[in-house]
Amino acid sequence: AGSRPRTRTTRQEEDHEESRYEENDEEKDGKKDHEKENGKEEGREEEEMKALAHAADVLLRGGVIAYPTEGVFGIGCLPDDQQALQRVVDIKQRDAAKGLILIAANAQQLEGWAALPDGRTLPDPNPQYPVTWIVPPGPRVTPLLCGEHATIAVRITTNPTARALCEALGALEAQVGVADGGG
Repeated sequence: AGSRPRTRTTRQEEDHEESRYEENDEEKDGKKDHEKENGKEEGREEEEMKALAHAADVLLRGGVIAYPTEGVFGIGCLPDDQQALQRVVDIKQRDAAKGLILIAANAQQLEGWAALPDGRTLPDPNPQYPVTWIVPPGPRVTPLLCGEHATIAVRITTNPTARALCEALGALEAQVGVADGGG
């Protein structure tokens, strides 16, 4: 009679030990899954960095790229490259008189492109509500950027890809929307 409770205790202890090992195996599996996810994430980040570097290289060589913006994909180039600006207009089959949108990662990148009154700056962007501002053009703006308008359209982008490109290269020209449509 005295050995029976001891056997139950031993079985309970064994069951408890087994469940502890099972938890450890689950923890190990969880760690393996986490390590796999981290590896995938690092791989994704590396691929994104390569893609950004390639896009920057294309832009610096006078190319035109397609990239995501807040709402749709845009076609863009560096805003001081007149041949690339003309290619954007041609690709979009857009009336050059309509002008283009200039995007930047921050308001400082718009210096020379936007001529805001003294003491005025663009507000910080809200990722939920992207705003394109219509402002007086700065001395760096050419007719292809502003078209027939006495103003230029600018946006401080919150899209991570567009922002990274702007941070790497400065302001970008971005034409968004459908050919001859809005944007």
